[in-house]
Amino acid sequence: MDLEARQKLIDWIDSIGHSYSTETAIPLDLYFAGNTEQFCIITCNTSKGISAERLHKELCAIRDRDDVESIFVRFTSYDDALVDEDTWINSDTVWIVTTASAEHVSEWVGDLCPSDVYEEVVDDSFVNPPAIPPGYRMVAVWWD
Repeated sequence: MDLEARQKLIDWIDSIGHSYSTETAIPLDLYFAGNTEQFCIITCNTSKGISAERLHKELCAIRDRDDVESIFVRFTSYDDALVDEDTWINSDTVWIVTTASAEHVSEWVGDLCPSDVYEEVVDDSFVNPPAIPPGYRMVAVWWD
């Protein structure tokens, strides 16, 4: 794990003025830079825990699709990371900005064993709401 990259991510989260009562969308590559966890915190609660590297690779392949604009990681907490330097920043969701339906996104991520896939509403709860181009929607992929 790259501790400098982890601190850079924590500093970025702090710089946008997050709170635990708001949603924070972390750019995909920023979240995974330096994250070498053997079992990615996002998927660790599923029956198919995978490495951070593999999840990043899978999500980058989805991001490269013509019908995908961008992907963000939902910030949950960094409390564990502040206490234990072997812990990454917590998350349980990735958001995919796409023209595809939640049902189609569910097919793309089926091998990652998410708990749910649904269309997310981008509203005032976001401290940094992602730009959603006309004709696109934000689909949440959630692991619990």
